[in-house]
Amino acid sequence: MLNWQSDLPYLVILMQVVVTFAVVPVISYLRFVAVAQKLADSADTVAQTVLAQYIRNSRFVFMPLTLACLAFGLTVFWQAYTSRNELFNWDNQAGLMVLFFVAIIPVLHLILQNKKLFAIMLQFTDSIRTASLKPVKWYQLMSRSLLWILVMAQVLLIATVFYFVMHPFKGFAGYTNLLGALVLNVVFIATLLTIYRNNKFGAIKHPEQRRVIKSKLLDVNLFVWIMALLNLSLTLWLSGMQWLEFKLLAQSLYLQFAIIMMAYTFTLPGSLINEHKQLSPATTI
Repeated sequence: MLNWQSDLPYLVILMQVVVTFAVVPVISYLRFVAVAQKLADSADTVAQTVLAQYIRNSRFVFMPLTLACLAFGLTVFWQAYTSRNELFNWDNQAGLMVLFFVAIIPVLHLILQNKKLFAIMLQFTDSIRTASLKPVKWYQLMSRSLLWILVMAQVLLIATVFYFVMHPFKGFAGYTNLLGALVLNVVFIATLLTIYRNNKFGAIKHPEQRRVIKSKLLDVNLFVWIMALLNLSLTLWLSGMQWLEFKLLAQSLYLQFAIIMMAYTFTLPGSLINEHKQLSPATTI
């Protein structure tokens, strides 16, 4: 009989395995194939042949890779559940991070497939592009609402750390939490700068389309940054309130959210298909 209190950690692990190892990769791949087929349908005859062959070949690596990772995740879960031990006979929270990094492998492979598709499209486009005469500033590409929410999330985390410095709980790391937040901020700032300075959209002729794609990438990463900060604050409050059974759930939900956002960010944007049909095969990535 299912015991919710003792089985909750295993249900959380199983949920993360199913979502990150099966649901996200499969849905992302199906979207990749659908958009790639639309690109092929609107391309010239030579490009159609090359793209169709590439789409057919893409499954021969992606599917076995995804199944292998899924089998690994299910084996790890089953071993922990049947032995009633924590993941890898180690620690559930650390184990969830290991599972997360393994689940990223099919997503990273799909990102490389997207880049390869982009490179194929670049071969069948001319080198003439339009350019914006006025450079776009970083704050023009980002959502102001998200920027304000980011500031509030930073303030909330700092206030949470200061509160628990005055009311510490067992295992509280003190101001070290702020150092962790600083490292997190540096990582996301570096990521945003890399996206902002990225000029590798050579197959997209129209500057407005390049701006839309770059704005989407920046906003998605801003949103993930906000969720990371809120997750840190939530984890501290759950520990401080001694609701330790929910810490694993909060961490797992954040990791699932992160991998979904990663897959969404780097999947070919289908919103540009109509423009692609009207202009040229080169206007969509």
